[in-house]
Amino acid sequence: MAVYYAIVANAAIAASVPLTKRYFHPLEIGAVLLFSCIFTQIIFTLSTLNLKWIELTDSLVSFWFLELFRIVGVPCLMVWFTVLLKRIRFHWGIYAPAVVLGSIGIACFDELCRKWGFFTYTYWNFWFSVIKWGISIIGVSLFYQWFRHDIAKKGGLA
Repeated sequence: MAVYYAIVANAAIAASVPLTKRYFHPLEIGAVLLFSCIFTQIIFTLSTLNLKWIELTDSLVSFWFLELFRIVGVPCLMVWFTVLLKRIRFHWGIYAPAVVLGSIGIACFDELCRKWGFFTYTYWNFWFSVIKWGISIIGVSLFYQWFRHDIAKKGGLA
């Protein structure tokens, strides 16, 4: 049943991404989706699984639930977060609290997954998740800024 909810939630999040065409060129959407998928996967794998700070359960349901969220849900949320940051024009007075609130929000989802029994913390706590997601959000934001600068330098998007 949890996989069903994961599929529905991720499908809803993914279906909302085309609404960002009003703010982004499709190339920008694709670049942010791909980068955030790769970046968050690397951070999750390096910081939690390889160091054994989080232990996944042996359940196939928990594996697919977490993989769907990491491969579909998180990149789509990062696109929406980048839209928000673009609309506020990366003003630091708004950017810093938005990063903190966004990372706390995703970390709360991590905590909810832990309470559902999808994984257990061994050398990890809630604030490490906040830091992990904050680094992810800042990394995707910096990539987006670099990508826009590089495209503008080469002639811009049509």
